[in-house]
Amino acid sequence: MINFKRNMQTLKNRWSNNPWAVALAILSLIVIVPHSEQLLGAVSGQRHFAAKVLVDKNPLGLEWSTELATTLAREDADEPVPDDRITLTKIASYGRGELRQKDHLPVLILRGSYFEMGEQYGHLAGDQVVSMLRLFDDLAERESSGLLPRAVQVRMRRWLGDLFEPHFPESARAMMEGMVSGAAQAGITLHPSDINFLNSLIDIAGIGSTNLSFSSDGWGAASALVALVRREVGTSWIAQNCNTFAAWGRRTEEGKTFQTRNTDIAVGLGLEQHPLVYIAFPEQDGPQDPQVLLPYTAAGFAGQVGASTGLNAAGVGLGQVWAFSRTKSIGIPWSLLMIDVLSKARSAPEATKLLVAQRTSPHTYGNNFTFADAQGNGLAVELNPLTHAIFRDGDVGEVAEGRMSDGRVWAVPLPDAVVRADFSMSRKIRSDQTSAKGPHGYPPEASSYRLRYAGQIKRILGFEKMERRIGAREAMVISRATADRKSGNMQLAVYANTDRRMWVSYATNRNGSIRQAFENPFVLIPFDAVLNEMAPEVGMFHY
Repeated sequence: MINFKRNMQTLKNRWSNNPWAVALAILSLIVIVPHSEQLLGAVSGQRHFAAKVLVDKNPLGLEWSTELATTLAREDADEPVPDDRITLTKIASYGRGELRQKDHLPVLILRGSYFEMGEQYGHLAGDQVVSMLRLFDDLAERESSGLLPRAVQVRMRRWLGDLFEPHFPESARAMMEGMVSGAAQAGITLHPSDINFLNSLIDIAGIGSTNLSFSSDGWGAASALVALVRREVGTSWIAQNCNTFAAWGRRTEEGKTFQTRNTDIAVGLGLEQHPLVYIAFPEQDGPQDPQVLLPYTAAGFAGQVGASTGLNAAGVGLGQVWAFSRTKSIGIPWSLLMIDVLSKARSAPEATKLLVAQRTSPHTYGNNFTFADAQGNGLAVELNPLTHAIFRDGDVGEVAEGRMSDGRVWAVPLPDAVVRADFSMSRKIRSDQTSAKGPHGYPPEASSYRLRYAGQIKRILGFEKMERRIGAREAMVISRATADRKSGNMQLAVYANTDRRMWVSYATNRNGSIRQAFENPFVLIPFDAVLNEMAPEVGMFHY
C-alpha cells in the first residue's frame, strides 16, 4: 500500500515461513522498484518494460496474443470518433437554474446554495421525479409477493428512505429539501420520504444483495429488514457489476488523465427512461465554512442529488464498483457523500481523504473506488463498514496482499494506472467479501474477474503493445468492451479529467426498442464549456 514500511512489515510477518511467497515478493520488487523512473519510458521498444515483464511472468493468462491483438483492433476500428459538440439546447429556466438538453438527455445547470440548487432541480425536473417514483410503484407491483396493497408498499418504501435520512450530509439534505420546495412551486407534490428513498436506492440494493453479517454498530437488525422488504418495494433487480480504471502520465495522450466508470445494472425495467445529468455551481450559505466550493457534474437519474458518476472543476473524477461485503450497515449513502467530495477535493489524494476520513456515519457496504485528477494522481480505495485500504499505481502492496495461501496471485499492478473490478486486493477486506469467489476462492476463476479486471488490464497493455497512447477514444474502447452484456449495462462514462470533459452513454428504451449503454454512442457533456460560460471570472483553470 502507500506506506512502504508497513508493506514490508506485512511481508515479514505473513510470509516468513513461505519461501515461494518471499520469492514472489522479491521478484515484484526487482521488477518494479529499481525501474520506477523508467517504467514507461519513451515510445520505444523498452516502453512500459516493467509492466510487460510483470505480465509475462504472471500466471493469469494476460499475455499478449494474436487473438487479443485481433480483438482489440476490431474494437478500435468500430469505435466512433468521440462527440465534440458543445451545444446544450436551453429548454427552461427557474431562478438561476436552467434545464438544457443534449440528444434527448436532460442536463440541469444549478447555481446557488445547496437548498437553492435543490429548488431549481425540483422546479425544472419535478415531473421527471414523479415519473421515476411511478416506475417503482409499477416495479413493486410486478416483483412483490402480491400480498400487500400498494399503499403499504409505498409506506415501506418511505420507511426505507427514512432509515438512511439521519446519516445524510447537510449538503444533500438541503438539496432534497429544496427539491420538494421547488417542485411545490411548480404545482408538483413530492413526499420528502420518497426523495429519501430515491437517494438511498443504491445502498438499499447493496445492503439487501447478499447474506448479512451483523455490523458492530448495532444496525444489523435494520439491515436484515432492508434485505427482507426490498422486493416488496421494487428494488430486488438492482445488482451492480461495475468496473473502472484511470490512466495518466506516460501511458496517455500528452500525459493527460483519462478515467472510466461502467455501471452494469439490468436494463429493460424502466430505469433507463429516466436519465438526468446536472452541473452544479454550489455556493456557501453562510460564513461557517470559508472554503470555496468547486463546481462539479454528476450523471445519474431523476430524483437523485448524489453523484454516482461525476467529475469536478479540479479534474477529480470518480469511479465506483460494488465489492459485495458480508458486513453491512445502515449509514451514509456513498453517492451523497460524493457531493462533499466533489465540491471540495482539489486532488485525488484529497478526495480519498474526504471519503475515508468522515466519521459521522458508517459506510453502508463494500465498495471499490478510483479517484484520479488533472495533475496525474490516481488512487484506488477499497472499503466496507469496518475498514478501508488505499493503493496507488504500480503498488507492490497489491501483490503482497492479493495472494492465496498456496502462493497464487491475482493482482496486476500497472504504472501510471489504477484498475478495479468487484474484488479487493486488501487481505482484510477480501476476507469479508462475497464477490469473485470470495472470501476464500481464487478471483481469476470468477467471470467478473475475467471480463472486468483482466478485460481492462489486457486492453490497457494491448494499447501499450501497439504503442498507442490512451486518450478519450481508447478509454471508450476499453469501457465498451468490458461492459456486462449478460446482466445489463445501464451507463458508461469516460472522463477527460485534464480537459474537464465527460462523455456518457445511457441505455435507452424508445418505443419498446431497448439498447444497452454499450450499444449506444457516447454523448459529450461539455463541462469545460459550461464552466467558462457560467464562471468566466475564474474559468476552469482557476481550480
